[in-house]
Amino acid sequence: MYDTLKLPDFLSAHKANIQGGLAGEKGTKWNIETWLKHFGNDVTISTDLDAIWQRSPKVITRNDVKSWAPPRDSTDRTAVRRLFLASMIWGWGNRGIGIRNAKRSLSSPNAEELLEKSLELVKNGEIVEAYESFSLPGCGPAFFTKFFYFIGLAYNLKPLPVILDSNVAKCLELICSQEGWRLEDFVVLVKDKKGNVSLKRYAGGYRNFVS
Repeated sequence: MYDTLKLPDFLSAHKANIQGGLAGEKGTKWNIETWLKHFGNDVTISTDLDAIWQRSPKVITRNDVKSWAPPRDSTDRTAVRRLFLASMIWGWGNRGIGIRNAKRSLSSPNAEELLEKSLELVKNGEIVEAYESFSLPGCGPAFFTKFFYFIGLAYNLKPLPVILDSNVAKCLELICSQEGWRLEDFVVLVKDKKGNVSLKRYAGGYRNFVS
């Protein structure tokens, strides 16, 4: 249904500004000490954090994150784990809830195996399979699509498996109304009593969104 979508008029009209904004990205501020407070007893992740800090001591950019991807034909689990961790740092900054969620994810017994599997699936264009099989505590679609996105950037994948979180979904809602598309073909939004918006898992919708 959405295999041959044209670029939305809104994005076409603002293409130069959007690309310019990405090129001039300032990155996400982070503090290694804040993260180490949560991972101090985990020697492996503490070592990973120090490695990321050496490359990005105060601010982490998109280019910094994608630089952690292993070579295309490599199965280096350390590099895959650091790519995921760098993605979470870029997405969460110093927010405590994010650091705790990252710890929950990386403390899972199958974390390294699942991250490696996800990287291989995304790298091979199997986006739906990667989405459906991703299951780590503390990491829902708003954040594992960030991991997918950086895999795509690292390997120059086309189409790029872009991020789909609640902020993006709000913009998508506007674009759908302008283009005559159905939002529910892309995302299912859930609002809590406070009005906070989150996303339900929806692999088919993510496939349409990437298209």
